[in-house]
Amino acid sequence: MGVPQPVLRMTCDEFLEWEKTQTEKHEYLDGLVYPVYAMVGARDAHVTVSLNVASLLKAHLRGGPCRVYISDMKLQVDAANAHFYPDTQTACHSRAR
Repeated sequence: MGVPQPVLRMTCDEFLEWEKTQTEKHEYLDGLVYPVYAMVGARDAHVTVSLNVASLLKAHLRGGPCRVYISDMKLQVDAANAHFYPDTQTACHSRAR
């Protein structure tokens, strides 16, 4: 499997502003912008696992302060200077709302 190639270089702030005008999703990693469509296409097993994980997390966390998100919610990772669209993520803080 090939590694997606970056399409642009920019600062994180530039990326966040630029992304607002895009019709397709992109991910950002320390100055490099990658198109999400360049990732391997979704397969039945992958989508099923992602849905099952999100469903189990949501059921387990119901009634608590945590939220479960699927692939349309962007994740910011400060330590990596990155923004991703993971298949499933959980957030347990007020900034996630």
